[in-house]
Amino acid sequence: MQISVAHAWPFGWFEEKKDYSVEGLDQDEETKAYVQNILNDRMSQDIEVNTEDERQQAIAYNERLVIDDLRRAMQAKGYYNSSVTYRESEEGGVYSIESGMQTIIERIQVDPSSYETYLEKIDLQQGEVLVAQDVLSAQSALYKLIQKESCSFDLDVRHKVLADSSVKNAQVEFHIEEGAPASFGPVKFSYKDSEAKGFVKDSYLKKLVTWQEGDCFQNQKIDSLRGKLLATGLFSRADVKLPEIAGQGGSIPVEIILQPKAQRSVKAGLSYYTDEGVGIALGWEHRNFFGSAEKFNADLDLSTLEQRLDLTLGKPFFMRKDQSLSLNLFIAREDTDAFEQFGTGTGFEIKRNINKRLSATLGADIELTRIKEDNGEEETYGLFSPVASVLYDSRNNNLDPTKGWLLRLRTEPYIDAFGESAPFVKSVFRGQTYYAVHDRVTLAGRVALGVIAGEESADIPATKRFFAGGGGSVRGFGYQEIGPQEDNDPVGGRSLVEFSGEARFKIMDKFGAVAFVDAGDVDENTMPKLNDLSIGAGLGARYYTDFGPLRFDVGVPLNKRDNLDDNFQIYISIGQAF
Repeated sequence: MQISVAHAWPFGWFEEKKDYSVEGLDQDEETKAYVQNILNDRMSQDIEVNTEDERQQAIAYNERLVIDDLRRAMQAKGYYNSSVTYRESEEGGVYSIESGMQTIIERIQVDPSSYETYLEKIDLQQGEVLVAQDVLSAQSALYKLIQKESCSFDLDVRHKVLADSSVKNAQVEFHIEEGAPASFGPVKFSYKDSEAKGFVKDSYLKKLVTWQEGDCFQNQKIDSLRGKLLATGLFSRADVKLPEIAGQGGSIPVEIILQPKAQRSVKAGLSYYTDEGVGIALGWEHRNFFGSAEKFNADLDLSTLEQRLDLTLGKPFFMRKDQSLSLNLFIAREDTDAFEQFGTGTGFEIKRNINKRLSATLGADIELTRIKEDNGEEETYGLFSPVASVLYDSRNNNLDPTKGWLLRLRTEPYIDAFGESAPFVKSVFRGQTYYAVHDRVTLAGRVALGVIAGEESADIPATKRFFAGGGGSVRGFGYQEIGPQEDNDPVGGRSLVEFSGEARFKIMDKFGAVAFVDAGDVDENTMPKLNDLSIGAGLGARYYTDFGPLRFDVGVPLNKRDNLDDNFQIYISIGQAF
């Protein structure tokens, strides 16, 4: 690496570069890389000096100081009898390291001995290399294990390492001090800024508390409460204030000091697809609408094909702690090659969290829609549809996941109050998975399967039929272009199948590339035909921002149909394709 030293001479400023490297440790590349990173970090700061003497003194001081840093870095990796020397070479400064033997853990014990059973549950074993971070992790694990079964307010876990004279073997001792049992006292919520009092109703905040007054005191429950408070998005900080000593009877009052965040935010997005044209997305959000973390969203999407306004109000803790209510209202207009429609609707959904990753939803929607198909037929539908869905989500990031699954099954029976359409049931399964084969390479896959059980396609409202093709479906093909056609215009169908695969490469911190293959088909029957898939492929670029990646994809149809498909499609938007 290089250190940059800036000089202030009478004729101006200039910089001198000097290279620094580590030699030795060829038998332990992992430790060598760790030590080199320490060296890079210590020597990467610019130094401002005014004279040549000051320059020489500053460089020499840094070079001597780094020797101790590198020696401590070697000890952190188990090399307790290593030596570090410095010398100048033609290429720059060289830190030569003689590692010696790594220190091995000969024995692990705990005091008092009554806690010995806990040693079997920590990830630290005799015969392993004595690594400082491993010992600290084991100490933290011991604390958490004991705390789960203890009500002590005063719990202290410390460690001591005893090494032999050659520093070849060492003994690790954990010392535990546990005070008298304690219990939770009253919980109080306050604010750093007194003017913020009442920002959120106490009745809502207390629903986040998982213990009752008088329950066994455990710090991990307080940590869990802090996490829940920050996860609401309403607070930037949640500091815990506990007494220095337990009160009468071992009662521990808990005070949470909150720092509110802004309640409102606006958002804007821009997209461009060659088949759909320019799209604009605008949104406004209020995260504390009635004072109990109710979230109100107003979203406006405008494009050449669709204009839509959605209003949504979400209420947490609806009737029970693991349940939420969502109310929605929309008005939309859409004009595609398949149909023209103008409609409005409203509905509700009740979502229950079964566990951290699995949830289920029940609800109902009512829609009033006027649809004009390309053949000139025009009908008005009044659709009522109960909704049931199940969602499993283990992704590590919503906009740019690198691992996990997203699985969703949704079923909606439809009844037309006006009798224009016979009853039908629409079911869709969607699955996505992500796997990081390297810290800069991620494989992503997607599948969608849909079935409409009921009358023939012509008796089902066009807006409820399946269509495929476009930036959110099969790239390379135009919007709604895949499937049954009538006079070269799509008419939709009763079954859907889609597959997508991507290889995502992060070339630099801000830039990445994608190679993808998509396939799909829509059929008039309830069973899709896998032997007639439309297949598209292409390449894309990504620019990574703090809020998510910017996407630029170019897709081409691999089995292009004469006089129907364009030679390529371009997609520009925010977020990954899936």
